[in-house]
Amino acid sequence: MKILVIDDAADIRLFVGAVLEGAGHQVLSAADPMKAISLLTVADVDALVLDVLMPRFTGFELLEILRRDAKTRLLPVLLLSSLSETKERVRGMRLGATDFLPKPFDPEELVIRVERMVSQRAVSPGGMAGDLDDSGLIRVVQGLGQEKRSGMLRLVTPERHGWVELHGGQPIAAQYGLLTGVEALFTMMLLQVARFGFEPSSRSEVPSGEPDDELDFTGVALKAAQMEDELGRYTDELPSDDAGLFVVRAFSTGAHPARDLPFKEIYERIDTLPGLTIEELIAHEFTSPIKVRLAVAVLARAAVIEAVIEGGTDGQEPN
Repeated sequence: MKILVIDDAADIRLFVGAVLEGAGHQVLSAADPMKAISLLTVADVDALVLDVLMPRFTGFELLEILRRDAKTRLLPVLLLSSLSETKERVRGMRLGATDFLPKPFDPEELVIRVERMVSQRAVSPGGMAGDLDDSGLIRVVQGLGQEKRSGMLRLVTPERHGWVELHGGQPIAAQYGLLTGVEALFTMMLLQVARFGFEPSSRSEVPSGEPDDELDFTGVALKAAQMEDELGRYTDELPSDDAGLFVVRAFSTGAHPARDLPFKEIYERIDTLPGLTIEELIAHEFTSPIKVRLAVAVLARAAVIEAVIEGGTDGQEPN
């Protein structure tokens, strides 16, 4: 998990960071709540550990701001405070804190509370949260569509965060990592391990405008399923994710069937960076992983590119 720690005391930030990193989590930190707001606009985090008493801007004030923003309304927040009075804990909970831990605290308890509040992520009345089942995102969005719900559906995976904005049950915008629109939907609907949370909103809170025809969820889901089936027919040609890819002959658009796959872009990237792997192509986030794998498999079958596993039997790069 990626956790943001906000405390004006450097020793507390270092201590909390060391404890959470020791438990295997990635930690970002900030001494100033305003800097934390800036960080949250560019970095997806799974939880926030927030000190209450800070000069100029308290943790309570930052919490109010976060809970008014649709993009951080579901973010789990653990409040830390030397104030152990019941009224302070109650105030934090009323403002939307997920949990409260008084100082001084036991390091193991800190880890347990952070991990628990992320796994049991709270949602507002009318919202929902859980883990994706075998049907993935499709069943969740279909259910929201049948009820014509409006709001923000968020997905959290160990690698990236994503969201789908719904208006009257129809997706109007989507993002996963750097991917947006259809490419983000392609990627998210094929996820099998992810935590989701839906935060409802009134129609007036959702951006105006008609849903984009390209974000027809049923159509995108059908196309993704077709791509999965097609990829299954290229199993023998699909290199492993960590195999180096090399161009072995010129690319010709006429040599490949017409389909919405990034043949030319992948060819050019491999030609520019010989030895590039599927894993690295996916990390570039210029298209969905399913399209990367299928395009690479087709190019490999056509002998346009060749995969070389480091330390393999030939031990040589292609000429």
